Amino acid sequence: MLYLIFLFAFVAIIHYLSLKVQIEKNLYTKFFGKRGFLAHSALTGTSWTLLFLVLALSDKSSFPKLPFFSPVFIPIGFSSIVLGSVIFLWAGFQLGLKRTWGIRFFDTSYKDKLELNGSYKFLESPIYTGLFLYFLGFALFSNSLFYLFLSGESYLLLNIFMAKLENQEFKDSKKRPLGF
Repeated sequence: MLYLIFLFAFVAIIHYLSLKVQIEKNLYTKFFGKRGFLAHSALTGTSWTLLFLVLALSDKSSFPKLPFFSPVFIPIGFSSIVLGSVIFLWAGFQLGLKRTWGIRFFDTSYKDKLELNGSYKFLESPIYTGLFLYFLGFALFSNSLFYLFLSGESYLLLNIFMAKLENQEFKDSKKRPLGF
C-alpha cells in the first residue's frame, strides 16, 4: 500500500517538474521544437495511465480499513465518486485535450484566457477537485484508509501545488472561483 502512495506522489512530481522546466526554461521546446508538447504529453500521460492501471489492478483486500467506518458512508462515498467523476469529465470536455494538458506552456502563439464558464465558474481547478472527490468517495465507499490518504495526497499535490503552478499567470485576476 505504501508504495502506491509514493507512486502517486512520484507521478504528480513528474508532471509538476515537466511543466515547471517548460515554464521556466522552455526546455521541451528548445530540445524537441514543435514536438515539445507531444513529448510532455507522452511522458506525463503515460505516467498517469500506468499509475491508474496499477491502482486498478492492485489487491485492495490488504488495504487497512477506516477506523471510523459506518454503513452510512457507502451512499455518501458513492455520491462523491459520481460527483467527482462528473466534475472531472465536465472540466476535461470543456477544455479539450490540448488545453487540459497545458498547450499554452508550449505553443507561444496559443493565447489562453482564464476560464470562467462551466465547471470553472464554480471551481478554480475542477479536474483536480474531481479527482479528490473521486478518491475521497472511494475511501468512504470501500472502507479504505489507503484511499483516504490518497485523497489527501491528491488534494495537496494537485489542488495546491500543481494548480498554483498552472494558474500563476492568472493570479492577478479579480474574478476567481472557489480555490477548491
